Amino acid sequence: MIPNDMNDGSPGAELSEINGWNYDFSSLPLWTLRVRNPWCTHKLIEDNEHDNACLLYGIIEERMGSYLGYCAIFQNKSNPLCVAALPKIKVWLAQPTFSKDGRFVLLLAHYQGNGVVLILNIRNKTFALVDLPISTPVLNIIETDTNYFSFQASEVQMKDNLIRKTCKKTIRIDKLSFESWDVLK
Repeated sequence: MIPNDMNDGSPGAELSEINGWNYDFSSLPLWTLRVRNPWCTHKLIEDNEHDNACLLYGIIEERMGSYLGYCAIFQNKSNPLCVAALPKIKVWLAQPTFSKDGRFVLLLAHYQGNGVVLILNIRNKTFALVDLPISTPVLNIIETDTNYFSFQASEVQMKDNLIRKTCKKTIRIDKLSFESWDVLK
């Protein structure tokens, strides 16, 4: 069952406004999943400071209580431009993290059977993947310093060894190898 705060009551494919972002969302790859699956929904998260947004869409329950979908990145709320729609990677329904400088958005994702952090460089239109020992939407990604990100989980979740191991991991953006995000389109 889709969480109540996300179901907008519009299962059809036609939708032209989400949270004040006016765009022909039906032009996104796989947007029509909304027509075939009435439980399919979306969630838009904004980075108001940098006029960016991350739309998680095509979200369905993949396993009990775990929701996966696709992501699209938008810029310029007054005249929205979709700079990326990435249907070849599934993202967890978890809060994306925008870097403080507005260059990056980090998402928990599932790619080729593995849990990963998907790091999108909005300015350069590139991405990097960081493998995780677990594929789960329960982690929060936080920016600890410029180019440094780590993970947080609740006290209860920290009892799990893989989650505890993941929370000890630090991502250094400046040490990653990025490639064009066209690979994920």
